[in-house]
Amino acid sequence: MGTEKQHVPAIELWGYTSGTANLTDDHFEHLLFCIECQSLVDEFIDVLDRLPPINPGQAA
Repeated sequence: MGTEKQHVPAIELWGYTSGTANLTDDHFEHLLFCIECQSLVDEFIDVLDRLPPINPGQAA
């Protein structure tokens, strides 16, 4: 049997989801075909969607 590729690390998925980092080509390809990693990205999107908007006048 072939070995299964490792999942994309959660911290890298978080950076990708929040727009602060890009995935490597290998990680992006894995994400395209991995239901588990896609589910984690969906959870991260839900978290980001629930964050209150930042008032630019109050940002540090």
